[in-house]
Amino acid sequence: ILTVTAPDTDENRTITLPDATGTLLTEVADDAITLAKMASGTDGNVISYDASGNPVAVATGSAGQVLTSAGAGAPPTFAAGGLVLVASSVDMTGGGTTYASIIIDQCFTTDYENYLVVGGFGVEASGNCRVQMRIGGSGSESTLTSGNYKYVGMDYENENGSLTKNELAHDSDTEFPIAIDVTPVFSDGNFFNMWVYSPMNTATDTLLSLQMSSYDGDNDARDRRASCNVGNTDATGLFFANSSGNLDEHAIYVYGLVKS
Repeated sequence: ILTVTAPDTDENRTITLPDATGTLLTEVADDAITLAKMASGTDGNVISYDASGNPVAVATGSAGQVLTSAGAGAPPTFAAGGLVLVASSVDMTGGGTTYASIIIDQCFTTDYENYLVVGGFGVEASGNCRVQMRIGGSGSESTLTSGNYKYVGMDYENENGSLTKNELAHDSDTEFPIAIDVTPVFSDGNFFNMWVYSPMNTATDTLLSLQMSSYDGDNDARDRRASCNVGNTDATGLFFANSSGNLDEHAIYVYGLVKS
């Protein structure tokens, strides 16, 4: 029991605490603390707990990062996660500038081991589109042109309702053909995705894994599934071209897969 004297009277006032460890504060009810009652913090911080069970503020990450667990006994942190856009080549002006080739240099770095390339393109005239790996430092990349592309796959074509299948194979080509006889119109559906595995690892071949959907010059739907080994590479970039005329409007994006 705590006894105090009121300031404006001679009468004593008695305050009874709940127990020996009680305080003069009224017990806070569940869910009674509002945001206005919390201490100010830093924009983007996240409240977590440390190994001792004490509350901590997780520092704000950078744009595009995700909250990543550090396992038991440590608060999480913001880090790059999943796929990160590292480079792109985009021109959607609709038949304006044409390109003898589309080159995306310095898109492969030691920051990532594997990459996903996605995109679509139009062509000036129907032809066979190809991709080649490029190597070298910034501003000095060169195209691999000698017997480095060993690939296998299958083409599927819907020709007026009839399915046609064609095998795709080469042991030492100078390039990797990603589409055949594609239509000049981007919006018709000349789209692809291609995984690029270990382009900068000189101890192993680079592996390309492709899925390409397109329309040919006769407006028949085509689907190409193929894999390609590229030998002797320390690749830093990509090269796209068309065998008949130039490439036209396009949107190609290179994403790095974050290392686990």
